[in-house]
Amino acid sequence: MSYSDSGVPLVALFVTRGKTILAEHYVKSGVINGVVVSTVLEKVPSSPGSGRACNSFNTQVYNFHVLQMEGINFLGVTKTSVTNRAIFSLLDEIATKWRFTYGSRGLSSPPLGMNSEFSRVLSDSMRKFNDNPSSFDKLAQVKNQVDEVKQTMITNMESLLARGEKLELVGNEAELLNDQTKSFQKATKNLACYMRAKNIKLTLMLICLLVIVVYFITAFFCGFWFQDCI
Repeated sequence: MSYSDSGVPLVALFVTRGKTILAEHYVKSGVINGVVVSTVLEKVPSSPGSGRACNSFNTQVYNFHVLQMEGINFLGVTKTSVTNRAIFSLLDEIATKWRFTYGSRGLSSPPLGMNSEFSRVLSDSMRKFNDNPSSFDKLAQVKNQVDEVKQTMITNMESLLARGEKLELVGNEAELLNDQTKSFQKATKNLACYMRAKNIKLTLMLICLLVIVVYFITAFFCGFWFQDCI
């Protein structure tokens, strides 16, 4: 992937000892030259050889960020939109790789003495940064994670509330069904009592009718007071 100056946040990386450039990498040749680097480094306060210091210099177009560590300067040139946290996180990473690879050899190296090897490291670091600058901003990452957790909690709460409404609706329907069941049972019981009473009444009527029929048949042959059969 090739980058143009207008499309990336990080445009140049340098490793220097004082004003002597030991390694460098640009997104586009000529964007930032050695004269500009020397001018920026002149503004950097001196720091103890074993100390660590961070300095940033802002312009209308570019910001220059310098990490000083163990006598070596690690310089990143970025667009003004890049946060100091992000670029210094990258410079710390580059400084760690430098110390692991060269140790103290950079203190005696000639100009661009490490460029053939370390420019590839700078190129990879620049590509990684330009692909996702926010990944180097730890505070932004934490904020994003907090926002994601917050959004997840809001979504879960909305789901719980919706579920609670559904459960309440189900509960109301169950209560209504229970009331309807009780009403049906009561109606069934009343109907059974009515049918039983009706059956008893019908049975008594049949018995009475049978008695009357038997009486009239007997009276027909034996007389009204059964005098003919006694």
